[in-house]
Amino acid sequence: MYQQDLVNIFGALQQQVQIVKDNYYRLLKTATAGMTQVYQVLNGKVDGALRQLQAYPAELNQQNQQGLEGLKRYCVDRIAAEPVLDYGITCKTSGYSLADVLNYTALAPSKENDLSIIQSRFIREAPPVIESDETGDEGVPPKPPRKVKVQLPPKMTTVADYRSWLETELRKLTATHPQEEIELEINN
Repeated sequence: MYQQDLVNIFGALQQQVQIVKDNYYRLLKTATAGMTQVYQVLNGKVDGALRQLQAYPAELNQQNQQGLEGLKRYCVDRIAAEPVLDYGITCKTSGYSLADVLNYTALAPSKENDLSIIQSRFIREAPPVIESDETGDEGVPPKPPRKVKVQLPPKMTTVADYRSWLETELRKLTATHPQEEIELEINN
């Protein structure tokens, strides 16, 4: 069509543009619905974690509270209504393009990992005060091992899935000291 006289085929060109716009809208609408569903579920999990955090001392868990509130805002921002397109490729109400929506949907599992990490950092009680004896040596009371729940991947898996699983498990332990003991609860 571009090699022909554009003035004479302007109507046909407009029809092709409308077909492309309609198809793009359908893709954006489907992707937005998927993104919204994923983040509604994650938002519910964040709400549950916020309720769970209320049972812990607030002064010891301020950072966890802030992390959960930030994650909640992130989820709420990605719960979108039906897209509205004008003359561009971004939704007028949410401001997201199809690429944005697909990227946010792909990032949802990492946000779920962030939630797991925050939940693993909930502090039940303040660490004991360590007093030094007359020689100046600090008496360190034995610390109970941190309990870590592990869901093993299936016996047959891809290398990429296994690496992803390992990275997730390692992220759960980012706030721990290398010499700290852990107690594993393994689920198959």
